[in-house]
Amino acid sequence: MNEPGVGCFNTARFGNDTVVSHPCPQRRAAGHRPIEQGSTMHPHVDIEAAVQLRLVVADADAVPLPVTLRYSSKDPYAVRAVFTGDGMEVEWVFARDLLRNGLKKPVGDGDVHVWPTWGTGKEVLMISLTSPDGQAVLEAAASDVRSFLDRTASVVPEGEESIFLDLDATLARLLA
Repeated sequence: MNEPGVGCFNTARFGNDTVVSHPCPQRRAAGHRPIEQGSTMHPHVDIEAAVQLRLVVADADAVPLPVTLRYSSKDPYAVRAVFTGDGMEVEWVFARDLLRNGLKKPVGDGDVHVWPTWGTGKEVLMISLTSPDGQAVLEAAASDVRSFLDRTASVVPEGEESIFLDLDATLARLLA
């Protein structure tokens, strides 16, 4: 038998996606303080989805590019895209709203631009990333991104992100 709060997670799998809630509501580690706003308590929930992107290459077929989309209720405004390959891992952080709005219309400023389009009879989400090392244009099945975003909204509803932030803890980390 585990100690209270040790190794206790609620986990659910949806195809290639994983949803993890930390810790189990009935078991809390000593000293664990859930995020509280008024009388509402919000458990920490992570969502991951394996998504197949395609790197658009001029004068060639698009190159498959596996990516893991990650969302955490601890950072409710952000979606992380983790690209792995050749022993390297590269992470880009997007505003969740940027991806959601990009499913409907062209959006973005600076290093990241997102827009909807149609390709081979399917709705596609285009993502342009720019860094000092160059530019990449990626395409994703809009349905995959929409499904992932819908799952994030079931954990943290759109427009309610601020009540999931633990501002005291964040401020303490910044001032430490």
